[in-house]
Amino acid sequence: MKPQTLDSLIWPLIFGGMALLMLGLWTIDASAVLGHALAWSGTALIAIGAVMIWLRSRLPTPGDGDGGPR
Repeated sequence: MKPQTLDSLIWPLIFGGMALLMLGLWTIDASAVLGHALAWSGTALIAIGAVMIWLRSRLPTPGDGDGGPR
């Protein structure tokens, strides 16, 4: 996967996950099942975004020469 593709996916995943997490915590009193589902979905998106940040840091920089991680 190209670094530009990762860059365009990482932050929407993290911020979207934070929005879902906050919405889930906000609605948990009205509907426990819906609130928990939203909160866990948001947490999963945040975790995926964090893993993608780590993956992006391991990709070689263009013109690096050695092809190894940064």
